[in-house]
Amino acid sequence: MKIIDRYILKQFVFFFAFMLVGLSLCFVIVDFFGKVRMFLSNHASLMQILRYFYYLTPSIFSQMIPASMLLSTLITLGNFSRSNEIVALKASGTSIYRASLPIVCTAIIAIPFNFFLSEYIATSAKDRAERILTVEVKKEKMHGTFVQNQIWYRGAEGIYNFSLLDPKNLTLRRVTLHLIDRNFQLRSIINADSATWKGSGWELVKVQFISFSENGEILVEYLKAMKAPISETPEDFLTAQKSPDRMGFKDLYLYVKKLKGEGYDTTPYLADLHGKIAFSLAGLILVPIGLAFGIRAERSGGLAQGITLGAVIGFSYWLVFAFFLSLGRSGALPPWLAPWVTNLLFLAVSIVLARRVPT
Repeated sequence: MKIIDRYILKQFVFFFAFMLVGLSLCFVIVDFFGKVRMFLSNHASLMQILRYFYYLTPSIFSQMIPASMLLSTLITLGNFSRSNEIVALKASGTSIYRASLPIVCTAIIAIPFNFFLSEYIATSAKDRAERILTVEVKKEKMHGTFVQNQIWYRGAEGIYNFSLLDPKNLTLRRVTLHLIDRNFQLRSIINADSATWKGSGWELVKVQFISFSENGEILVEYLKAMKAPISETPEDFLTAQKSPDRMGFKDLYLYVKKLKGEGYDTTPYLADLHGKIAFSLAGLILVPIGLAFGIRAERSGGLAQGITLGAVIGFSYWLVFAFFLSLGRSGALPPWLAPWVTNLLFLAVSIVLARRVPT
């Protein structure tokens, strides 16, 4: 590695670390003040609050890495332009494209790192943070959990299992109810193809009713439909269903594959699955834009302008990405295409800007 490469890389990494920590702290401060009344009303201890944000940190870092790369690129090149170092590089015969190589390589290396952070660390840590907030701070019980692409729920009448809760139609799919008595003895098992909320209770369809008598006999009965002997509402089960943003890529992929194999609509989950890949490439897409704007900054470049310009570009990317992702979730655009539209648009912009950069 040449001396100039080490110099540029050192400047870029310094500003990247500075912006990553700074943006993450801003996120924590905003989130804290958004929850401060809840913390105070539940008499949360300082340790509980610190543990909550500690486990939330990997998820925050994962979201802030693309924006930090953009901002650090703008600031690094802006400082070089302001101090005439860009002019010196050109005078020495070094192309701007060659000089920006260390930054681009760092952006490429950051892609698998950010994906690994999001997949194996951030999702599980976010679950821990949610459990601290719900159980330790709010003093609520977490009746349900999402395990092996299925939802398990500890209800008033027993333990329930189902593969999917459709919030739009208020329907449970592949339902199994293990009904127990006060002594925790199994009274009956109810298997049903689906259960639909009717306003006052759940109606089971295509039912297999298995009951156990006191003398040890097992009775099996098949019914077209019956009212489910449980008191829980859809709101109770919604707390147990894991949202796509709390699932890693592997878990979400297996969940989509399972739902597709069972014939269910996977459109919103498929959009989020592609969205995880598309967003992990955001840093690489935004860095060329930062390079183009940073080099053009000339003597007006620097920290303040870099942060302002980076905030505008980063917010624009996030806004457009969220818009097209929502179109994919709703089915207005193909779910495999919608999350990539933003990257394609910003990639086209970066190519146009890169071609206009005086090298």
